[in-house]
Amino acid sequence: MKNIVLASTSVYREKLLQQTGLDFQKASPLYQEEHGLELSPSETVVYLSKKKAESLVPSFPGSIIIGSDQVMDLDGEIIGKPADLAESRHRLRQLSGRYHTFFTGLSVIWSDDQGQIRRQINTYDSTKITFKPLSDQKIEHYLEQGESLDCAGSYKIEGRGIWLVEKIEGDYHTIIGLPLIKLLNILEEQEGDWQHP
Repeated sequence: MKNIVLASTSVYREKLLQQTGLDFQKASPLYQEEHGLELSPSETVVYLSKKKAESLVPSFPGSIIIGSDQVMDLDGEIIGKPADLAESRHRLRQLSGRYHTFFTGLSVIWSDDQGQIRRQINTYDSTKITFKPLSDQKIEHYLEQGESLDCAGSYKIEGRGIWLVEKIEGDYHTIIGLPLIKLLNILEEQEGDWQHP
């Protein structure tokens, strides 16, 4: 298999890909993220993942480059990271007893030795999460854990935020930031008679 490059500085995506046993390197995308895109959540993550992966093609000729991006959707509104604890508190109250969806984009690019794109797959995965009804006391207790400012939606499901969740429908890895099942299926399909590590 060709050299694999993860177009991300995210430690969460890096840890997810390490689970697979694949040999890869990670690099920061050479793409300045655009804001105010008038796209749906799924279109947004596909577009941003594609741009991130494409930005590294000239730097890593003859490689497989993986780009990914994520947003949280609540009632059609894209939700990012909170600015402060007050916004986190507001967001958790909004999520209480309701469902929301994480959309995670995935772009996989195969380039030749001259740095030209020879094959590209752009897709996304979504996972639906339902929260338990949250009392103000439970919200305040969670905010005290110090996890809420670091992630979209004001909670970290791979941390103590799991206590807030009633149900997950979809691939857990998609919530963390990289749809592993979809990625590995793409690699197996495109690489032919390929054996996993």
